[in-house]
Parts: sequence; structure tokens; C-alpha cells
Amino acid sequence: YPLPLGRRDSLTFANRSTVLANLPSPTFNVTALISVLGPKGLNFTDLVALSGGHTIGRSNCSSFDNRLYN
Repeated sequence: YPLPLGRRDSLTFANRSTVLANLPSPTFNVTALISVLGPKGLNFTDLVALSGGHTIGRSNCSSFDNRLYN
């Protein structure tokens, strides 16, 4: 069954196409991330802070092995 996306403290829900259009792909390199986040008013410092928040945890090798030694 379809689940609504978005924050629970909002009166409206984000739809799938809006979410996908505004989230960078996990396969983006630094250049692509900067180009996507720049128009949203974020800079390189913001990118580092956001990326650092995701360094703790687990991931499958298939998520990043194509970039591991590149």
C-alpha cells in the first residue's frame, strides 16, 4: 500500500517525484554534489557537514565499490 512521504509535523506530504528530484544520488561525486546543493543555498562546508553525518553506519559494498579505488 502507498505510504505518504515527508515530515510528520507538516500539513502536506512530499510526493515521490519531488523527493527524487531534490535528493542527490548516492552515486554522485563531489563535483556533482556541489552542483546540486549550490542552487539550494548550500556550500562546500555544508556538504562536508552533511556527508559527515552519514559516515557512521553500515552499507553494502555494492553501494560504493565502483568509487572505492577511483
